[in-house]
Amino acid sequence: MSAAHRTPETDAHGEAPGIVRWDLAAAAAARITPPGPKMSARAMQAAVASMRRHAEASVDHVHRITGLEAARDLRDSTVLVVDRAGWSRANAQTFQVLMEPAVEALRRRRPEQFGAAATALGGTATAMEMAAVLGFLSAKVLGQYDPYAGLVSALAEQRHPGGRLMLVAPNILTVERELNV
Repeated sequence: MSAAHRTPETDAHGEAPGIVRWDLAAAAAARITPPGPKMSARAMQAAVASMRRHAEASVDHVHRITGLEAARDLRDSTVLVVDRAGWSRANAQTFQVLMEPAVEALRRRRPEQFGAAATALGGTATAMEMAAVLGFLSAKVLGQYDPYAGLVSALAEQRHPGGRLMLVAPNILTVERELNV
């Protein structure tokens, strides 16, 4: 969109600016995240396949050990083996979906604070803060069950009815090497 089509209430893409530029947060987090251990493509493929097999086998164990009914059958969940950048992008999407109702409520109560200039600058600053948090955590998290993946999928028009289990391959491999297991 050219500057001639831009209004004070919209950004360069014709959208109302937000208090966090989520696309920028995800992209920046992916760039600042360290890549993890070096492996050949074949070794990485084998490690990912092993993680998927163990994730599938764990469902029954988790239910038996914890007694949680929610863990009885997670077959509608998606198992994703991701790198650190992928984990950061996925969590930026989830945060966006979860924060949207609160942001909209704030926008209705205080519209004067959501002018294009204020949110453009503020949205960039908060994106960088979120990127720092996501980048840091992406190197620490081994895995995460995201029960809100269905909401994220609805935004992306994908079909993931249940949650998603994300295994962060570089972190799992790092711990595996550190513990020599």
